[in-house]
Amino acid sequence: EEDGFRIAILNYTYGTNGVPLPEGMPYAVELLDKEKVAADLKEAEEKADFVVVCPHWGTEYRLEQTGEQESWAAFFAENGADLVIGTHPHVVEPVEWITAENGNESLCYYSLGNYVSTQKNALSMLEGMAWLTFHVAEDGVSIERKTTGVIPLVCQYTSGPVRFENVYLLEEY
Repeated sequence: EEDGFRIAILNYTYGTNGVPLPEGMPYAVELLDKEKVAADLKEAEEKADFVVVCPHWGTEYRLEQTGEQESWAAFFAENGADLVIGTHPHVVEPVEWITAENGNESLCYYSLGNYVSTQKNALSMLEGMAWLTFHVAEDGVSIERKTTGVIPLVCQYTSGPVRFENVYLLEEY
């Protein structure tokens, strides 16, 4: 919460990349489950002015979203998410506005890439930073459509023991 503006951030994953879930710690990882996600989104809408969902989803190194990502994005929008910022593919994927059947709209960044990485694949060195402006009014909070997009970035690293060097604006690289 900042100046009375409340943001809820929810995080889910399709799976754990083969790593077993910790025994006795069901709260450690939230798997994508429609019943659970719908309940969480309902609670988040009651407690916050703006709801962000950060799913770990998609196919690594694929430059386009999958049908499953599109289905989940529509589900998030239908259930009240205002913004979706996807992770996992290691590359930048499309950004689009989703309009749910019930009229809810959300902005979906399917994947912004890695941000910081030492992966040698050139496409994994390019990333994006979400750019958006909130409009706060008496009747609620929304995203200004004209001031949204992606700021292109590139991650520079070296071959030394501390491989990460810096993240630069692509236009200044």
